[in-house]
Amino acid sequence: MKFIYLCLIVIPFFISCSESPDVAVSDTKASVSKSSSRLITKKGSIVLPVNNANQYEIAGQLHAELYAVYYAVDGLSSSVASVADRVTMLANENESFTALAGINYSFKSNSRVDYILSTIDSCTPGIINNSLVANKAKISFNAFVNSLLLLCKTESDYAVIHEFVVTYENEISENSTFSLSDKKIILTTTSIARYTVYEIIQRPKKNTDPEWDLLVGNIAGGTEGSTESLEKAIVMSLITGIAENE
Repeated sequence: MKFIYLCLIVIPFFISCSESPDVAVSDTKASVSKSSSRLITKKGSIVLPVNNANQYEIAGQLHAELYAVYYAVDGLSSSVASVADRVTMLANENESFTALAGINYSFKSNSRVDYILSTIDSCTPGIINNSLVANKAKISFNAFVNSLLLLCKTESDYAVIHEFVVTYENEISENSTFSLSDKKIILTTTSIARYTVYEIIQRPKKNTDPEWDLLVGNIAGGTEGSTESLEKAIVMSLITGIAENE
């Protein structure tokens, strides 16, 4: 399913936030090897959430690793502070994460997570618009997010969702008009979103049908965090998504 087609049926953009994230784009501290073609691995009939052609694929991979370890324990507190403390602790115990972020990583944006959660129904476009530079990039990514949320609510086959995200990622990677910083923010967040969709399918809330609105927190947190660094995108997306899920 082509992204252009889905853009014709996207739901209207949410109302933008009034608050701007006070962060700056930093250089990537780790690189991920690029593949000439995407890798789609199947486990049984399930397509795994991999796209090695995305140079920021490590964001989604570490998101998935930390997500799995986080939920290995039951009865955890749902407060943002508690979630942030546990996610940060697990991140600092992960060798791949510390290779990216350095030792003793500290997350200091709990107030921003609280803000996102308090405005979850309207905040995402504002975060996207404040994070990206070019208007074309803002329009493109807003449309993609709306299309992805709609597709997740109407499509039960993860392979279709995976193909949709990867197709968009390829379009962004090949777009010569988008800046490197805009591409970094978009591709970091799409990698996280692609893995998050898989996680939601594998672990629906309270053993019910997946609640796709829970994807919004991961996207908003990942987008804002990626303006500063890959490590913040991973941790902020996890904290926001987990706190929203509880």
